[in-house]
Amino acid sequence: MRPAGGGLLLLAAAERHGRLDEGHWKVVEIAVRAIANRRRQPGAGIRELSDRLWTHGRLLICVAGLRAVAAAAPRRPLADTCTALADTLLDAVERTCLHPDGHWQRTPVDPSVDAALLLPGVRGALPAGPPPTRAPGPPSPRAAANWPTTTSSTASATTSALWKRPRAPSCCAGS
Repeated sequence: MRPAGGGLLLLAAAERHGRLDEGHWKVVEIAVRAIANRRRQPGAGIRELSDRLWTHGRLLICVAGLRAVAAAAPRRPLADTCTALADTLLDAVERTCLHPDGHWQRTPVDPSVDAALLLPGVRGALPAGPPPTRAPGPPSPRAAANWPTTTSSTASATTSALWKRPRAPSCCAGS
């Protein structure tokens, strides 16, 4: 499933540069069909050790690839199919892979955090600003019951503390 999603990302980039012909669009259709047919099957990509329903693979690769194809060729009949399938996959991942604290977890049964889960937002798999990839912020309706809350003064104090430039050590202050 993920190789198909990765291929879609590349094919969408080629389309944005006007490089796809009808033969390439047949490849896009095959990749979309592969994702649709195998979306419920566990799998292992390049970096995984075992077959599982990996959150980052489904979000980063499949959803991002489907959205990229839909955006690259919005007038093609396949664009609506890609958008609907991306929404279906995202909905399934949100239902099964959001930790009760509101962040993405590695798989439906592995609550660990994985740095790869920061990338779906960068790759365009997610709409701008969903809670699992940014903080602080309001929770999505699905995560609202479990999303940790902060006051805006706490959030702004935390944010400004993160962005403050560190002081030079006293030994270097005069140099």
